[in-house]
Amino acid sequence: MEIQKIETEVSSLQAERIGNSFNQFLKWLGEDIQISKIDTNMISTYQRYRLQKVSRDTVDKDTNFILRMLKNNDIHIQRPKAKAGKKTEIKAFNKNELIAFFNHCYNPILRCLFLTMLSTGARPTELIPSRRSTHIPLLKEEIDFDKGEITIRSAKVLPGHQGKIRKIRVSRELIKLLKRRIESNQGDYVFPYMFISREFNQILKDAKIPQFDNLGRKLIAHSFRHTYASFIAEETGGDQFILKELLGHTQIKTTERYVHTRTESKIYDIGYLQKKRKEKIKND
Repeated sequence: MEIQKIETEVSSLQAERIGNSFNQFLKWLGEDIQISKIDTNMISTYQRYRLQKVSRDTVDKDTNFILRMLKNNDIHIQRPKAKAGKKTEIKAFNKNELIAFFNHCYNPILRCLFLTMLSTGARPTELIPSRRSTHIPLLKEEIDFDKGEITIRSAKVLPGHQGKIRKIRVSRELIKLLKRRIESNQGDYVFPYMFISREFNQILKDAKIPQFDNLGRKLIAHSFRHTYASFIAEETGGDQFILKELLGHTQIKTTERYVHTRTESKIYDIGYLQKKRKEKIKND
Protein backbone atom coordinates (compact mmCIF):
# COMPACT_ATOMS: atom_id res chain seq x y z
CA MET A 1 0.00 0.00 0.00
CA GLU A 2 2.77 2.42 0.99
CA ILE A 3 4.81 1.51 -2.08
CA GLN A 4 1.84 2.21 -4.34
CA LYS A 5 1.38 5.59 -2.67
CA ILE A 6 5.02 6.49 -3.29
CA GLU A 7 4.71 5.33 -6.88
CA THR A 8 1.72 7.63 -7.39
CA GLU A 9 3.06 10.67 -5.52
CA VAL A 10 6.76 10.45 -6.43
CA SER A 11 7.76 7.98 -9.15
CA SER A 12 7.81 4.28 -9.95
CA LEU A 13 11.62 4.34 -9.80
CA GLN A 14 11.63 5.74 -6.25
CA ALA A 15 8.98 3.22 -5.21
CA GLU A 16 11.08 0.37 -6.56
CA ARG A 17 14.19 1.57 -4.72
CA ILE A 18 12.38 1.98 -1.41
CA GLY A 19 10.64 -1.36 -1.77
CA ASN A 20 13.91 -3.18 -2.52
CA SER A 21 15.71 -1.55 0.41
CA PHE A 22 12.92 -2.30 2.88
CA ASN A 23 12.45 -5.91 1.71
CA GLN A 24 16.18 -6.53 2.00
CA PHE A 25 16.10 -5.17 5.55
CA LEU A 26 13.14 -7.40 6.49
CA LYS A 27 14.93 -10.42 5.03
CA TRP A 28 17.97 -9.64 7.17
CA LEU A 29 15.78 -9.34 10.28
CA GLY A 30 14.28 -12.78 9.74
CA GLU A 31 10.73 -14.02 10.20
CA ASP A 32 10.89 -14.17 14.00
CA ILE A 33 11.33 -10.42 14.50
CA GLN A 34 8.23 -8.24 14.72
CA ILE A 35 8.41 -4.84 13.05
CA SER A 36 7.25 -3.17 16.26
CA LYS A 37 10.42 -4.46 18.00
CA ILE A 38 12.79 -2.69 15.61
CA ASP A 39 14.96 -0.07 17.33
CA THR A 40 17.96 2.16 16.63
CA ASN A 41 20.45 -0.55 17.60
CA MET A 42 19.00 -2.91 15.00
CA ILE A 43 19.28 -0.23 12.31
CA SER A 44 22.88 0.45 13.36
CA THR A 45 23.76 -3.27 13.23
CA TYR A 46 22.18 -3.55 9.78
CA GLN A 47 24.22 -0.56 8.59
CA ARG A 48 27.46 -2.26 9.65
CA TYR A 49 26.35 -5.44 7.86
CA ARG A 50 25.58 -3.56 4.64
CA LEU A 51 28.86 -1.60 4.74
CA GLN A 52 30.67 -4.89 4.20
CA LYS A 53 28.94 -5.20 0.83
CA VAL A 54 28.17 -1.71 -0.48
CA SER A 55 29.32 1.90 -0.19
CA ARG A 56 28.50 4.36 2.59
CA ASP A 57 26.36 6.38 0.17
CA THR A 58 24.21 3.34 -0.64
CA VAL A 59 23.86 2.48 3.06
CA ASP A 60 22.74 6.04 3.86
CA LYS A 61 20.09 5.91 1.14
CA ASP A 62 18.88 2.50 2.30
CA THR A 63 18.62 3.78 5.87
CA ASN A 64 16.56 6.76 4.75
CA PHE A 65 14.17 4.47 2.87
CA ILE A 66 13.85 2.06 5.82
CA LEU A 67 13.17 4.83 8.33
CA ARG A 68 10.62 6.35 5.97
CA MET A 69 8.72 3.08 5.62
CA LEU A 70 8.76 2.52 9.37
CA LYS A 71 7.52 6.05 9.97
CA ASN A 72 4.65 5.47 7.54
CA ASN A 73 3.70 2.52 9.75
CA ASP A 74 3.75 4.70 12.93
CA ILE A 75 7.12 3.36 14.06
CA HIS A 76 9.36 6.33 14.83
CA ILE A 77 13.02 5.42 15.28
CA GLN A 78 15.90 7.79 15.82
CA ARG A 79 18.48 7.56 13.07
CA PRO A 80 21.77 5.99 14.26
CA LYS A 81 24.63 8.44 14.47
CA ALA A 82 26.97 8.02 11.53
CA LYS A 83 30.35 6.65 12.50
CA ALA A 84 33.45 7.58 10.58
CA GLY A 85 34.41 4.59 8.53
CA LYS A 86 37.23 3.75 6.20
CA LYS A 87 36.49 4.65 2.61
CA THR A 88 37.30 1.74 0.35
CA GLU A 89 39.69 2.69 -2.44
CA ILE A 90 39.09 1.11 -5.83
CA LYS A 91 42.04 -0.84 -7.17
CA ALA A 92 43.20 -1.05 -10.78
CA PHE A 93 44.04 -4.44 -12.28
CA ASN A 94 47.66 -5.45 -12.68
CA LYS A 95 49.03 -7.53 -15.58
CA ASN A 96 48.60 -10.99 -14.06
CA GLU A 97 45.15 -10.19 -12.70
CA LEU A 98 43.89 -9.03 -16.10
CA ILE A 99 45.16 -12.13 -17.85
CA ALA A 100 43.68 -14.43 -15.19
CA PHE A 101 40.37 -12.57 -15.19
CA PHE A 102 39.77 -12.79 -18.93
CA ASN A 103 41.02 -16.38 -19.02
CA HIS A 104 38.13 -17.22 -16.68
CA CYS A 105 35.51 -14.96 -18.24
CA TYR A 106 33.65 -17.55 -20.31
CA ASN A 107 30.39 -15.67 -20.94
CA PRO A 108 30.83 -13.96 -24.38
CA ILE A 109 28.49 -11.07 -23.47
CA LEU A 110 30.34 -10.32 -20.22
CA ARG A 111 33.68 -10.73 -21.96
CA CYS A 112 32.73 -8.19 -24.62
CA LEU A 113 31.33 -5.82 -21.98
CA PHE A 114 34.38 -5.94 -19.71
CA LEU A 115 36.78 -5.55 -22.65
CA THR A 116 34.79 -2.51 -23.78
CA MET A 117 35.04 -1.01 -20.29
CA LEU A 118 38.77 -1.69 -20.23
CA SER A 119 39.28 -0.16 -23.71
CA THR A 120 37.17 2.98 -23.23
CA GLY A 121 37.13 3.71 -19.49
CA ALA A 122 33.32 3.71 -19.67
CA ARG A 123 31.25 3.39 -16.53
CA PRO A 124 28.95 0.35 -16.39
CA THR A 125 25.91 2.66 -16.49
CA GLU A 126 27.15 4.17 -19.76
CA LEU A 127 27.04 0.77 -21.46
CA ILE A 128 24.33 -1.30 -19.77
CA PRO A 129 20.60 -0.51 -19.82
CA SER A 130 19.15 0.01 -16.34
CA ARG A 131 15.63 0.54 -15.09
CA ARG A 132 17.10 2.59 -12.24
CA SER A 133 18.78 5.16 -14.46
CA THR A 134 17.45 7.70 -16.93
CA HIS A 135 20.73 7.61 -18.86
CA ILE A 136 20.52 6.11 -22.34
CA PRO A 137 23.25 3.43 -22.56
CA LEU A 138 25.47 2.63 -25.52
CA LEU A 139 23.46 2.48 -28.75
CA LYS A 140 24.38 0.35 -31.74
CA GLU A 141 24.56 3.45 -33.92
CA GLU A 142 27.25 4.90 -31.64
CA ILE A 143 29.84 2.38 -32.85
CA ASP A 144 31.66 3.44 -36.01
CA PHE A 145 33.06 0.22 -37.44
CA ASP A 146 34.94 1.96 -40.25
CA LYS A 147 36.80 4.33 -37.91
CA GLY A 148 37.04 1.82 -35.06
CA GLU A 149 35.48 4.40 -32.76
CA ILE A 150 32.94 4.29 -29.93
CA THR A 151 30.93 7.29 -28.73
CA ILE A 152 30.47 7.37 -24.95
CA ARG A 153 27.97 9.75 -23.35
CA SER A 154 28.65 10.61 -19.72
CA ALA A 155 26.20 9.07 -17.25
CA LYS A 156 27.18 11.61 -14.59
CA VAL A 157 25.65 14.99 -15.34
CA LEU A 158 25.34 17.85 -12.87
CA PRO A 159 21.96 19.63 -12.73
CA GLY A 160 21.80 22.33 -15.38
CA HIS A 161 24.81 20.95 -17.25
CA GLN A 162 25.09 19.05 -20.50
CA GLY A 163 26.67 15.61 -20.37
CA LYS A 164 30.09 15.21 -21.92
CA ILE A 165 30.48 13.16 -25.09
CA ARG A 166 33.77 11.43 -25.80
CA LYS A 167 34.86 9.44 -28.84
CA ILE A 168 37.29 6.61 -28.10
CA ARG A 169 39.35 4.68 -30.67
CA VAL A 170 39.50 0.96 -29.92
CA SER A 171 41.29 -2.07 -31.34
CA ARG A 172 40.16 -4.08 -34.35
CA GLU A 173 39.79 -7.13 -32.09
CA LEU A 174 37.24 -5.32 -29.93
CA ILE A 175 35.38 -3.99 -32.97
CA LYS A 176 34.99 -7.58 -34.19
CA LEU A 177 33.60 -8.64 -30.81
CA LEU A 178 31.18 -5.70 -30.75
CA LYS A 179 30.00 -6.43 -34.27
CA ARG A 180 29.17 -10.01 -33.25
CA ARG A 181 27.44 -8.72 -30.13
CA ILE A 182 25.28 -6.32 -32.13
CA GLU A 183 24.28 -8.97 -34.63
CA SER A 184 23.09 -11.29 -31.85
CA ASN A 185 21.30 -8.67 -29.75
CA GLN A 186 17.86 -7.34 -30.64
CA GLY A 187 16.81 -3.77 -30.02
CA ASP A 188 18.73 -0.49 -30.10
CA TYR A 189 21.28 -1.21 -27.37
CA VAL A 190 24.62 -2.97 -27.73
CA PHE A 191 24.27 -4.79 -24.40
CA PRO A 192 21.15 -6.27 -22.75
CA TYR A 193 19.76 -5.58 -19.28
CA MET A 194 21.92 -7.37 -16.73
CA PHE A 195 23.44 -7.12 -13.25
CA ILE A 196 27.18 -7.68 -13.33
CA SER A 197 28.38 -7.49 -9.70
CA ARG A 198 27.68 -11.12 -8.87
CA GLU A 199 29.18 -12.38 -12.13
CA PHE A 200 32.24 -10.15 -11.71
CA ASN A 201 32.88 -11.46 -8.20
CA GLN A 202 32.42 -15.06 -9.37
CA ILE A 203 35.05 -14.59 -12.09
CA LEU A 204 37.47 -13.21 -9.49
CA LYS A 205 36.79 -16.28 -7.34
CA ASP A 206 37.25 -18.71 -10.24
CA ALA A 207 40.48 -16.98 -11.28
CA LYS A 208 41.68 -16.95 -7.64
CA ILE A 209 42.14 -13.18 -7.71
CA PRO A 210 41.82 -11.56 -4.24
CA GLN A 211 39.14 -8.90 -4.23
CA PHE A 212 41.11 -6.87 -1.66
CA ASP A 213 44.85 -6.25 -1.67
CA ASN A 214 47.12 -5.75 1.36
CA LEU A 215 46.29 -2.03 1.43
CA GLY A 216 42.55 -2.69 1.58
CA ARG A 217 41.91 -1.58 -2.01
CA LYS A 218 39.08 -3.38 -3.77
CA LEU A 219 38.56 -4.81 -7.25
CA ILE A 220 35.09 -4.10 -8.64
CA ALA A 221 33.72 -3.68 -12.18
CA HIS A 222 34.62 0.03 -11.95
CA SER A 223 38.27 -1.11 -11.69
CA PHE A 224 38.36 -1.40 -15.48
CA ARG A 225 37.86 2.38 -15.64
CA HIS A 226 40.75 2.90 -13.20
CA THR A 227 42.91 0.49 -15.21
CA TYR A 228 42.15 2.38 -18.41
CA ALA A 229 42.97 5.68 -16.67
CA SER A 230 46.30 4.31 -15.46
CA PHE A 231 47.21 3.27 -18.99
CA ILE A 232 46.29 6.66 -20.47
CA ALA A 233 48.24 8.42 -17.71
CA GLU A 234 51.30 6.36 -18.63
CA GLU A 235 50.88 6.97 -22.37
CA THR A 236 50.47 10.74 -21.93
CA GLY A 237 53.17 11.22 -19.33
CA GLY A 238 50.62 11.85 -16.60
CA ASP A 239 48.76 14.64 -18.44
CA GLN A 240 45.67 14.98 -16.25
CA PHE A 241 43.92 17.38 -18.62
CA ILE A 242 43.93 14.82 -21.44
CA LEU A 243 42.80 12.15 -18.99
CA LYS A 244 40.04 14.43 -17.71
CA GLU A 245 38.54 14.71 -21.20
CA LEU A 246 38.85 10.99 -21.96
CA LEU A 247 37.13 10.04 -18.71
CA GLY A 248 34.42 12.67 -19.12
CA HIS A 249 35.12 14.42 -15.83
CA THR A 250 33.99 17.98 -15.16
CA GLN A 251 36.58 18.67 -12.46
CA ILE A 252 40.32 17.96 -12.45
CA LYS A 253 40.11 16.97 -8.75
CA THR A 254 38.04 13.95 -9.74
CA THR A 255 40.64 12.95 -12.33
CA GLU A 256 43.44 13.07 -9.76
CA ARG A 257 41.92 10.06 -7.97
CA TYR A 258 42.48 7.94 -11.08
CA VAL A 259 46.20 8.58 -11.54
CA HIS A 260 47.62 6.07 -9.11
CA THR A 261 49.04 3.12 -11.03
CA ARG A 262 51.80 2.54 -13.57
CA THR A 263 51.68 -0.78 -15.40
CA GLU A 264 52.83 -2.28 -18.68
CA SER A 265 50.86 -0.88 -21.60
CA LYS A 266 51.00 -4.26 -23.34
CA ILE A 267 48.38 -5.75 -21.03
CA TYR A 268 45.72 -3.36 -22.38
CA ASP A 269 46.12 -4.70 -25.90
CA ILE A 270 42.92 -6.67 -26.54
CA GLY A 271 44.75 -8.85 -29.05
CA TYR A 272 47.27 -9.75 -26.35
CA LEU A 273 44.52 -10.75 -23.91
CA GLN A 274 42.77 -12.76 -26.62
CA LYS A 275 46.05 -14.54 -27.37
CA LYS A 276 46.52 -15.45 -23.71
CA ARG A 277 42.98 -16.78 -23.62
CA LYS A 278 43.61 -19.04 -26.65
CA GLU A 279 46.83 -20.30 -25.06
CA LYS A 280 44.93 -21.27 -21.92
CA ILE A 281 42.24 -23.12 -23.91
CA LYS A 282 44.94 -24.98 -25.85
CA ASN A 283 46.79 -25.98 -22.68
CA ASP A 284 43.58 -27.12 -20.98
